[in-house]
Amino acid sequence: MWIGRTLAALLVLLSSVPTSFADDAYPSKPVHIIFPSTAGGSGDARTRLVAERLSARLGQRFVVENKAGAGTTIGTKAVAAARPDGYVLLATYTPALPVGPLVYREAGYDPVTSFTPIAMFAAGSPFLVVHPSVAARTVKELVDLAKAKPGSVSFGHAGLGSSNHLPAELFRQNAGIDLLFVPYKSEADALVDVLGGQVMAGFFYTAIAVPQIKAGKVRALAVARAERNPVVPDVPTLTEAGYPVCEFIATTYLLGPAGVPEKVVALLNREIAAIMQEPDVRAQYSATGADPVYGTVEEVRARLAREISLNLSLARALNLRPE
Repeated sequence: MWIGRTLAALLVLLSSVPTSFADDAYPSKPVHIIFPSTAGGSGDARTRLVAERLSARLGQRFVVENKAGAGTTIGTKAVAAARPDGYVLLATYTPALPVGPLVYREAGYDPVTSFTPIAMFAAGSPFLVVHPSVAARTVKELVDLAKAKPGSVSFGHAGLGSSNHLPAELFRQNAGIDLLFVPYKSEADALVDVLGGQVMAGFFYTAIAVPQIKAGKVRALAVARAERNPVVPDVPTLTEAGYPVCEFIATTYLLGPAGVPEKVVALLNREIAAIMQEPDVRAQYSATGADPVYGTVEEVRARLAREISLNLSLARALNLRPE
């Protein structure tokens, strides 16, 4: 019952979009999209593709700026404080957006009230991968290895509460194992050390994981989704491996500061939906098994509200603590 009431409250808050700061000629100057992590990760790659297409369609540059730190909260806080005229936007993802204020005391934003939901443009589930030198070819063998030597299996992730950290925590608790977590500034940074063998394993998303899996540079033990990813169909799901509660989905959103004009929101939402339906864009997504999600502003608000509620419930259940 409390989840229903929470969801209803979230939807009400997310639906209030003031119409001040309207710009009839929008966009009449470059638009800055803050991505609150370093370059090279899955979310960054999707954001740059969308920015490139928006630039071509709307006749103004959409510039992606990486502003990393404190589990995405530094860049996120900067957008929350920006003027709500549509010229400073945030490309971010769950669970980092909702979980940030829970685990970082100086996050400086509220995931519900600080932003205007605009669009969504990617969703995906991570692969559990290991360096080829790791003596585990299945999830069971990895669990057995971790149980034999507690704390010896190292897992890289993109920071406390990140989209790499939460599925790893979920897996750790359900498998009943002790892992050595190694935090990085971004998903890409963590993967670099897995590729180099400095870290043994981690959960990584399609845009950067699939090329490395196909090249044999990492070994994929499972994917954290209900069905196998069709791009690498030989990789089983965590459900098949005996861990059905470890399914995990992260969604990438475009948000603005609270109060972005409805006219600007509607324009960007419509353009991104059109971009997601372009054949070559869909082909790029399909090549790595990602989902080119999109929807109306109302659908974006509803999905974001649902994910905020679910991610916060999961983070609290995993007993994540503030830094």
